[in-house]
Amino acid sequence: MFVTGTKLMVRRGSGIFNLPDLGNKTVVLTKGTVHETSVPQIAERRKLPIKFVFAPDHKQSFEMLAAGKADAFANDDVQLYGMLADTKSAADFRVVGDFLTYADYALMFRKDDPDFAEIVQRAFNRLSGSREIVAIYDRWFRNPLPSGVRLNLPMSPHLEELFGVQGLPSD
Repeated sequence: MFVTGTKLMVRRGSGIFNLPDLGNKTVVLTKGTVHETSVPQIAERRKLPIKFVFAPDHKQSFEMLAAGKADAFANDDVQLYGMLADTKSAADFRVVGDFLTYADYALMFRKDDPDFAEIVQRAFNRLSGSREIVAIYDRWFRNPLPSGVRLNLPMSPHLEELFGVQGLPSD
């Protein structure tokens, strides 16, 4: 289980910290994603004069931001952090802002397998609310991966709540 959501990737030093900072600026969105429609709708509801441009895939969206053709790239935070790690661009860009949308990722398994469902539920119950879930999260999202790449993705308050780790004592 995982909770992600739409955030903004911007150039460091851009002065952009949240969606309202993008008035009269340009945001790149990837075609065919939920962001293509949801982010413009959010801007319209908030009456923010933002220009939107579109790229056919995430790589080209990032390239538009890097080339200065957009002031921000809106996408799921986990994908943005992954792009920063993959392109080694963390020094030049940062992920900012409040979550604009939320997306739950989950494991799926057959609904007609009650024995397996019970095993999954017991394992999750054992992990949630313990430091073990935090260690697993850190292993995959904060510490270096087997490839040596480091995502540096902090656990969101929403995921903390889902895992029941708020208020646990620090190690």
